[in-house]
Amino acid sequence: MPGLHDLLPLYRCLRKNNNVIRLDAGLIKDLGGNPDLARASFDFHNSQHNVALPDHRSLVGTRQATWQSLTLTNGKAKAHFDGPRHNSDGSLTRDNDGKITYFPVQGDGTVYRDSAARSKHLSTVSIQHSDRARAEASLDAVIDILFEEEPQGPPLGEPGCGISTPDLVEAGRTWHAIAKTSTRSTDLPAPSPTPPTTRADQSGSPCTTDTRQQQ
Repeated sequence: MPGLHDLLPLYRCLRKNNNVIRLDAGLIKDLGGNPDLARASFDFHNSQHNVALPDHRSLVGTRQATWQSLTLTNGKAKAHFDGPRHNSDGSLTRDNDGKITYFPVQGDGTVYRDSAARSKHLSTVSIQHSDRARAEASLDAVIDILFEEEPQGPPLGEPGCGISTPDLVEAGRTWHAIAKTSTRSTDLPAPSPTPPTTRADQSGSPCTTDTRQQQ
């Protein structure tokens, strides 16, 4: 299993002075990380950069709010749900005033889409990172690949929904979930201990879930 420093983003993600740069060992140290482990991780990934993945198929999560970039102030990081895009020459896209433009690409809630798309053969599913290995939509895509069928993309009809919940909540405290469909975003407060609340399922239709305080 990879360690924490092995999961650091390799792409340009740190917003600094109207530019976006890559993290390095010094910046990781400023954040409280281990610079030696960070340096070893970056060196390893750089050595693997040109390693080909024959017949690799990417199954990428979409439509979930996903951190893409960050700012660093006085040793504290603030994550952002949008990031820069690149022109064909590798430069960052900018507006008419020369300021970098940022776009919410989304992803699976952990890995944003552009970072996960590592092959020409790409299938997308509207599910969270933790559920991607077992969700029915993922298994259907894997079956297509095993039977050497060309992935046809997501099913027809409404696209899947996205849901955003806090990573950590205190017992007895109210927390909120945000469900996003193709047309709207709905703030779902956690209910009192009795009734369940309504959210949107993967098809975009309302369904019922219990979002009471976690114990």
